[in-house]
Amino acid sequence: MTVAPHFAGYIENAFIIELRKAGAYDPTSPIKISGKLEEIDFSTSITTTTWMLSLTVSDANQKSFTVQSTQQFEGSFFAPVACSMARDYFIPAVQKLVREVLLDPRFQQMAKPVRDLLTQASGPSGNDVR
Repeated sequence: MTVAPHFAGYIENAFIIELRKAGAYDPTSPIKISGKLEEIDFSTSITTTTWMLSLTVSDANQKSFTVQSTQQFEGSFFAPVACSMARDYFIPAVQKLVREVLLDPRFQQMAKPVRDLLTQASGPSGNDVR
């Protein structure tokens, strides 16, 4: 029997995938950035389905910030359809949260030492890794 990951695990995997795509994920890095899922909720109505996600991001230096992401989609009068839509729209809501965190200047500041190390590793050729 396979059990799907819980919400926090799913969101963590989404971050890892995006960071790997960007060439910015190294599980052996001395720089550790973590996240705590503070809120995950959805509501449905006749007109809208809304996911609300709140994530606190922190580093080893005790710096932290919280991103609250809200994603709205179309709703449905028929409850089973509305709940199904909430399920279907969870992935885009997580994608939005990941994007908002990764583009946040506070996250970029936390990750800056990693970028500096990558830039130094690129050598004198001037080919910066971003």
